[in-house]
Amino acid sequence: MGRFRQLKTYITVVLAAAAVTVPTLSLLAQISDPALDLRNLDMNTPACLDFYQFANGGWIAGNPVPAAYPFWGSFNELQNRTDEALRDLLTEATQHPLGSTEQKVGLFYTTCVQADAVEQRGAAPLVATLTNLDAITDQSGLQAEIARLHDEGLTPLFSLRTAPDPQDSSTAIAHLSPDGLGLPDRNYYTRTDEASEQTRRAYVAHICRSFILLGVPDGEARKDANIVLSIETQLAQASMSLVDQRNPDQVTHLMKLTDLQALTPRFDWSAYCQRRGISTLTHLNVRQPAFFQAVDTLLDRVPLAEWPVYLKWQLVLRALPYLSDAFVEEQQRMNQVVEGSKELLPRWKRCVAHTQTLLGQAAGQLYAHHSLSAEAKQRALTLVGNVKAALRASIEKLDWLSEPTRMQALAKLDALVEKVGYPDRWLDYTSLMMSEGSFYDNVIRAATFATRRDVAMIGKPVDRTEWVLPPTLVNAYYDAAQNEIVVPAGILQPPLFNIAADDAVNYGSIGAVIGHELSHGFSDRGRQYDAKGNQRDWWTPEDTARFSARAKSVAQQFDSSPVTVGFRVNGELTLGENLADFAGLTVAYRALEETLRGKLADKRDGFTPEQRFFLGWAQVWCWNVRPEALRAMVLTNAHAPNNWRVNGPLANMPAFAQAFGCQPSDPMVRAENERARIW
Repeated sequence: MGRFRQLKTYITVVLAAAAVTVPTLSLLAQISDPALDLRNLDMNTPACLDFYQFANGGWIAGNPVPAAYPFWGSFNELQNRTDEALRDLLTEATQHPLGSTEQKVGLFYTTCVQADAVEQRGAAPLVATLTNLDAITDQSGLQAEIARLHDEGLTPLFSLRTAPDPQDSSTAIAHLSPDGLGLPDRNYYTRTDEASEQTRRAYVAHICRSFILLGVPDGEARKDANIVLSIETQLAQASMSLVDQRNPDQVTHLMKLTDLQALTPRFDWSAYCQRRGISTLTHLNVRQPAFFQAVDTLLDRVPLAEWPVYLKWQLVLRALPYLSDAFVEEQQRMNQVVEGSKELLPRWKRCVAHTQTLLGQAAGQLYAHHSLSAEAKQRALTLVGNVKAALRASIEKLDWLSEPTRMQALAKLDALVEKVGYPDRWLDYTSLMMSEGSFYDNVIRAATFATRRDVAMIGKPVDRTEWVLPPTLVNAYYDAAQNEIVVPAGILQPPLFNIAADDAVNYGSIGAVIGHELSHGFSDRGRQYDAKGNQRDWWTPEDTARFSARAKSVAQQFDSSPVTVGFRVNGELTLGENLADFAGLTVAYRALEETLRGKLADKRDGFTPEQRFFLGWAQVWCWNVRPEALRAMVLTNAHAPNNWRVNGPLANMPAFAQAFGCQPSDPMVRAENERARIW
């Protein structure tokens, strides 16, 4: 949705399908609130034909994708406002006391925006590490460098992260996951269509040019680029698909360190742990054992001389955005292939993004109190409470859920923790040192601080007050292992949350988002975790079968949804998010009905509260997207494209059809025998 602009015209429309008047816009002086910008509407498209186009067609026509972006929508506009506020706060942050968190994050940002200093250093920040990689002569040296790169935040071959134990969520353990690819997902290596072939050719050329920037001769660079692609392709082939990874049981394989050593005899895990400073690792979760067996085989099969080439690329791949312009521009050339963006973002905007990525809690500490008033936070908390109550009422009344499962579901909902706005306790950055010198050195310091802090938590109690993602995040999430939803300050802005808006719009936007996140605890994946966050199947087999049948109907609906030539939505990959959209809208609508009970339901700008609810949801998801980015989304993203996030769930909701007077034959109305019924 665009920034809130004043309305100046009359618009009257009669929906052809149902003869519902929607709406007559009055003169400026009579407009009641700024929550919905009705110039975003496409009054030539009936709501019951294509509601996404009806709600957003005006915006779509007037907001092409800016050159520096792969897509552009309401979330981008919201992020822009956040970035602009952060830029000012970060610019002033160096004035805080020396050694304070504010001063450190300000210094990080300052060294980033000092373009001349970054340009003068060129590739010099990489020289020491490249020299170390060139010195590898045996497997011990290779594995030592892998551990050192991991310590600095890189992830060649695999990643090690600390997270709750699936069987005892109160304790943190190590989780080993496949990693080390330069393209977004295994599909980019394994698909044989022409677009995928072209992307791989472009990727090899990108690697080659990047190595040449380091001073590698042309012929050697081309050879090295093909070595990298070969190794990464073998890693991709050994990895599970994103769809398979959605099943928690498929990615939970608890074992002792000695068991892992027996599984992968060529990799010295004791030495790795010693090099990483990990002394408390007794057992861990190996998410994909077959992948690690394949890596173990590759360590023997791939010539030793080729491994430093692969590690160099892992180093350069991470370093590209932090080096001189030649490297940054080379990264942009590849970005254009994968996502379609045509130019770089302004330097200040890139620096704000780097700061949020590497020092998210520190940036969030600057931003949080500046952005979210006590009044706004309280209203958001009220929304969470009301939507949660509506979800509870829904669970209590579900006719397909047995009583034993219902009781456990309600207990889980009661135990769920809501985190809204920003943390009560901030991350301690005392041990992090920042320098006025090299920006890249500060990047390494920040990344190393994060990885060392992470591994230091292995074997310790889980800190349930901690936020995984920063408060500046324009998003929200549910964490199954901690049974919590997090609604950061970054998302509590118009159009998703507007303290000046009426309840109908807020429940349709942020309320439905809250319902979306709450419902993840009871979706096809979330239901496999109990009230404490332990991975446990607490549903009866009969309930599981009934739920799965209902969920399958949603997957089938999205499988038949066209996206672009040759691509449809992947109903299995996007199932969890599609279920959550449907559930979130359902329970948020019920929460709105309860809020409106006994009140006079006046129209605003010609729309009923029910219509404004659905417009609130639809205008959250307005966007324009480049073909490359859309293809990448279909291949790798657990969310459906935005138009289907609107039309998909609404077509299943009788409340939507009633609100807009849709007829059974209209495209926005699912046939009775095709309609999904879950919540």
